[in-house]
Amino acid sequence: MTLSRLHAIADRMITLPVFARAGLAWLAGSLMALTMAPTSWWPLLFPCLSLFYITLAGTRTWRDAAFTGWAFGFGFFLFGLFWISNALLVPGNPFIWVWPLALVGLPMALALFTAVSAWIIWRFADLKKWDGFAFFCAVLIGGEYLRGHILTGFPWNLYGYAWAGMLPMAQIAALVGPYGLSLITLTWAALPGFLFAAKPKRRVVITALLSTIITMAALYGWGAIRLHTNPTHFAENAPIIRLIQPNIPQADKWDPEKTTLNLQKLIDGLTINPPVAERTVVAVWPETAISTRLMSIPDVRLAIASSMKLMGSNPLLLTGILIREGDETPSYGNSLVAFDADLQALARFDKAHLVPFGEYIPLQSLLPLTPLVQFSGFAPGPGPQTLTLPGFESVVPPFSPLVCYEIIFPGAVTDAHHRPAWIVNVTNDGWYGNSPGPYQHLAQTMFRAIEEGLPVVRSANNGISAIIDPYGRILTRIPYDKPGSVDVILPAASSEAPFYVVWRDGPVLILLVLIILCCAIRRRL
Repeated sequence: MTLSRLHAIADRMITLPVFARAGLAWLAGSLMALTMAPTSWWPLLFPCLSLFYITLAGTRTWRDAAFTGWAFGFGFFLFGLFWISNALLVPGNPFIWVWPLALVGLPMALALFTAVSAWIIWRFADLKKWDGFAFFCAVLIGGEYLRGHILTGFPWNLYGYAWAGMLPMAQIAALVGPYGLSLITLTWAALPGFLFAAKPKRRVVITALLSTIITMAALYGWGAIRLHTNPTHFAENAPIIRLIQPNIPQADKWDPEKTTLNLQKLIDGLTINPPVAERTVVAVWPETAISTRLMSIPDVRLAIASSMKLMGSNPLLLTGILIREGDETPSYGNSLVAFDADLQALARFDKAHLVPFGEYIPLQSLLPLTPLVQFSGFAPGPGPQTLTLPGFESVVPPFSPLVCYEIIFPGAVTDAHHRPAWIVNVTNDGWYGNSPGPYQHLAQTMFRAIEEGLPVVRSANNGISAIIDPYGRILTRIPYDKPGSVDVILPAASSEAPFYVVWRDGPVLILLVLIILCCAIRRRL
């Protein structure tokens, strides 16, 4: 197909009626969802983002632009996040009536970020010029950054996560973080759309496409060299991590009649592997594996302590725990606690980044639904911490604990003043079934390891549990919906902190602001 023929096709798309163009944008966004885990079909980035660019380039009014942007975002979030509504389908859930709202309402709301970005692009940019293309990329990623921070933020399925299945390319996150990687990805993928819309000379088209291919190859090569020259290392006295996945169905997790069976699955995971004599064994149970009520029962404590002593010398247990404090007006915490062999608590971390409407209700006192919901929520913790276990400093390095989706927030998973040596993430993805959700969660966990240069230990109730080295390599995993217990020596952190740890999102934000300001001023002039 000749270049002129392609330009003619692009012209037809640009001149389509509003709803037809919005339909194409919705289709592009819907297919974009396949670039995320578990499929990670990154080649779809190019036709999807280019098609979105072409449809946006044909908008004539601000309403048209906003609607086109919203349609793209709605398709992307609808098919990328439909699994969230599965939590309402768990048997016994009294709020199943909210399922349609969760299925469609959340994508509709998140698509507003894309809609506002599209309106700003229409207002200040000419998408048929190079500065308009730069403005498009900067504003769209700026909208993604705001989505990750406004109202506690939800930075799920950023464009850069499309490289989760291509580890050498994912290494770029160690330099510029996920927002920088998303900016680079968008620039590459939307460039063909700009070339179709702008119709520059053939020489310019060839130069632009060659530049994209060269930069992609160069960054891929850099990532491959980084992986090759940095194999997984283990410290001489590093502890053994015993990763335990009990695989308790969500419908059974809080069933009083199945408490004993559920506890037995956790205890069996402690001793299913042979005892270890030469190293300290750190067993890791998932989020809310136990509760303070259970731990107050002498027989339960005896059963856990007896099993721990069969693990080897000086064993430890890191577990997610549901904490209840107070009698008349109790407060609850979704926490992680470290126990020694006598079940003495050595350290505690309370989840700080709570899930809206799942663990707390925003503006609860103002919402008319509050009397119907009857949910007091969890008390938030102080934020990222580095825990050191008294008496075990020489064998268990300090670590950063994270509960559930706290791991999805880039740049906010460690204490900036006390760098840990590893990250522990306990979670429960059993709410969502065998859907894209657990795989997307694992992919983001992998990016946190690359960005921080730290190994990540992830224990999930139903999966996917994994141990990841500081370069994103998954050393072991327990598949979704499978019980298991595996032993792996804790990997060492990278010898030097990645560039992203030092500067975080600062350089990318400065670049975005400069691009937006320069293009807006040029447009005004």
